[in-house]
Amino acid sequence: MRPCLETPTASSAGVDRADRAYLRHNPGSLGDSTTSHQVRHRIAEGFFSGIQAGPDDIQLLEIVRDRVAPLVQQGQPWLAYMGRNPGVILVTPVRLQMLSSSPLVAPVSARGLARIVAFYSSPNNRPMTVIIYRDPLVDPVNPMGPLFGEWYTLLRTEQTSLGVLEIYRRR
Repeated sequence: MRPCLETPTASSAGVDRADRAYLRHNPGSLGDSTTSHQVRHRIAEGFFSGIQAGPDDIQLLEIVRDRVAPLVQQGQPWLAYMGRNPGVILVTPVRLQMLSSSPLVAPVSARGLARIVAFYSSPNNRPMTVIIYRDPLVDPVNPMGPLFGEWYTLLRTEQTSLGVLEIYRRR
């Protein structure tokens, strides 16, 4: 595994007040699991080069880059990612196929969930690969509904310092 880090920096170095406020209020942004006392690191390579992030987010990024990206089948144009930090998919050769990249979290209205489940009921809207990331910050609701287990099989599970990343492949 290639490290994607440069020199550690203080949590406020290079990050102004507006950037810190953005990261605190936007789950799904790199850095949202980093508390003010954690050391942040500048990412040295790849799509996120130059961004400062905490060790938990960097670990998730490295797992997706080194262990998930190789599982994506050649020629596969998209996947679905459910959980915090959907932007980590940008280190893979595919893009998201979802109605929204923001994770669904409880409570979700029955009417809204029914519309989303209806979208995935069409096989044309079901990507080959689905990634679900659960951690103490976000436990996403699966937008594919109760038939998910009939459509997908668990391919791999990766443990992170904060949670679990599950990779599913369409049957």
